[in-house]
Amino acid sequence: MKKYLVIISVIILICFASTAVFANFGARPMALGGAFTAIADDANAAYWNPAGFAINPGIELLGTALVDHRNETIGDNYVALKMCYETPMDSPFGWIIGVGALSVVGLYAAQYLSDQGVLKKNWGRTGEKTAKGESMAEEVKAEDTGETKGRKEIIGEGISRIFGGGSQPAPAPAPQPQPDETKTVVVEKHVYHHGPTYYGPVPVQNPGYNPDMNRPTYYEDREYAAVAKLTPTQKAQFALGLTWMRDNNFTPAINQNTNWYTLSIATAWEETVSLGTNLNFYNIELADGTASGVGGGLDFGILVRSYERLFLGLYAQEILTTDIQWTNGAVTRYEMLINGGIAVKPIKEITLSADMHNLLSQNNKNSTMHFGLELIPIPGLALRGGLNDGNKTAGIGIAIGELMIDYAILGGVFNRTQIASLAWKF
Repeated sequence: MKKYLVIISVIILICFASTAVFANFGARPMALGGAFTAIADDANAAYWNPAGFAINPGIELLGTALVDHRNETIGDNYVALKMCYETPMDSPFGWIIGVGALSVVGLYAAQYLSDQGVLKKNWGRTGEKTAKGESMAEEVKAEDTGETKGRKEIIGEGISRIFGGGSQPAPAPAPQPQPDETKTVVVEKHVYHHGPTYYGPVPVQNPGYNPDMNRPTYYEDREYAAVAKLTPTQKAQFALGLTWMRDNNFTPAINQNTNWYTLSIATAWEETVSLGTNLNFYNIELADGTASGVGGGLDFGILVRSYERLFLGLYAQEILTTDIQWTNGAVTRYEMLINGGIAVKPIKEITLSADMHNLLSQNNKNSTMHFGLELIPIPGLALRGGLNDGNKTAGIGIAIGELMIDYAILGGVFNRTQIASLAWKF
């Protein structure tokens, strides 16, 4: 237990030891040039494609931070927690019916919030919008209405729109049944055995690598598991993700403090078709402290994986939004962005990926192209390279026991930014 607490503390301290750090959006995805929409299979999935939370069952805690050379782009110094559970199912029909029922509930919930003026569709709406990687500072100052509101008032107005805005006192809590002290609850203790290496002999081996198909990482290819029950066949995956991104950025190009909080929900059948959604909450403050704002949004992603060989991904950011309300009366919102990606594995040691971001060239902005290569020469070691809209990127990853360490260096407009992440799969 003490070892686990130490690992958690180290991951969190790495990410938040500095108040002015920059890490883009994850060491591994950025080393691949941002071509991660169709791959997203780890705790980085919140920003790239929430459907990826349902890939590779187990619990993963990840933190990302700056190593050197901050640049003038909004960052994501973040901690992310991925929790994915896998269970056998006789057929996909039960899973399909369940997903359909939840989709109907979600549709009605979204319609209700839309009627209350909380959530609004983010397509076809006129007005200036801001990309997630851009600053809102100048826009907020330009829209200052002079009507200053308190943060509690802004948050209260949003809650009132959701629940009807009544001022009646909260109903008294229902009496809770008292526990029967005469009963004894017996908790069965389970012992989990994590299996040995399931790969055949290899000429060279990373001595720190300990593969485990019960809680796989991106280093394991479950298609090659020696025991059929360790593959995803005839199984459904259900996942929850929690992500906190912070960026206290005083550079002239950004000049704001940003906090993003994301709750991700995802599910998959046999890891072949995955669906995921993000519920986002934004808390932003101008660096000079003159105004702060809160808002929210909803993202949706899908992954299709064909026998661990061909991957397709589609991710729509900010399809539904809550306009960000500022204490100085300004109103802003993030723009909707649709990304598409494809990845192929000609052999199990190599992954080639390509993304097009802003597929529909929305908001009078051009699409950008992203390409990545991930090579695993020996189990537990990864070499990466990519092109991020023409800017060269590179990185390396290594597994040591239950820990995964990833490093990336970003060239071109990123000015040799170096970022690192530490993940613990348990």
